[in-house]
Amino acid sequence: MEFNVLKSIYLTIHSGHVPKFSTNYSMNGQAFAQINHHPYLGIEIDNHFTWSNRIHDISVKAKCTIGFIKRNPQKCQQRVKEQAYLSLVRPKLEYAFSVWNPHQKNHRDKLEAVQCRATRFVIRNYRREEGMVCEILDKLKWGTPEERRHETCLQLYHVMN
Repeated sequence: MEFNVLKSIYLTIHSGHVPKFSTNYSMNGQAFAQINHHPYLGIEIDNHFTWSNRIHDISVKAKCTIGFIKRNPQKCQQRVKEQAYLSLVRPKLEYAFSVWNPHQKNHRDKLEAVQCRATRFVIRNYRREEGMVCEILDKLKWGTPEERRHETCLQLYHVMN
């Protein structure tokens, strides 16, 4: 069996805009391709170790799933829509977020916007009034994504200690 260099890649993780040193890896005279980001175990890792790509991918996938749910069981009961959200969309939003816990406000807002879209769909109330989504979340007893992240991090801490 031979090692195929053309199928091999490498990722250099660094904190600045430009790495402090440059490396070129090669084998048998052929250079490995350098990449800026790569999926690993379902999580997108980039060369700055930021989660922007991951959060963008999550929000796009979750929005597509909400659109799928909107198109298919259009005239079903609220509890069916709620169960569809809880089983199809929320796991996408919360997969491994105890590891990549979004601490930047723009990342948190992007994920919360997906939940706001889902709450409006479940209740069938698309009015954009101040505090409307908070009322709906209280009514559904879903809690905010921030509360669930905090709860998950506590559970992870208790498991590890």
